[in-house]
Amino acid sequence: SGTVDEVLNGIRTHREHGTTTLVASMVTGELDFLARRAGILSELVEQGDLAGLHFEGPFISPCRKGAHSEQLLRYPDPAEVRKLVDAGRGTARMVTLATELPGGLDSVRLLADLGVIAAIGHTDATYAQTVEAIDAGATVATHLFNAMPPIA
Repeated sequence: SGTVDEVLNGIRTHREHGTTTLVASMVTGELDFLARRAGILSELVEQGDLAGLHFEGPFISPCRKGAHSEQLLRYPDPAEVRKLVDAGRGTARMVTLATELPGGLDSVRLLADLGVIAAIGHTDATYAQTVEAIDAGATVATHLFNAMPPIA
């Protein structure tokens, strides 16, 4: 939620310590707030300061929310997922979602069609549900075995 100057300061700090490429991850927030932030941050992508945007929420499981605000979590409705991706004006690179939630698999398919990485994360999905999400187009895990059930 920082200002553009604060984001640029963070980018400079990372670069001073050897980071060559940054993707801005946004945690759960109100949908309209995230869309506005995506619009602002997309300008930094267009300028070459960032490599893209990652939405780490709000489409995650309340049972695996970690530090995300439970009151702001929502099901991954494809129309709302599309709203965030569109707000990034072609700079959204990844969306983390709990694919077992209603709308999860349809959102994975949408993201795959749009060329945006669908990441399984902050999820309570079973093995079978995870395989189904991978078959639908999910290709990344966010926080593998952290903020999700352990291997059993």
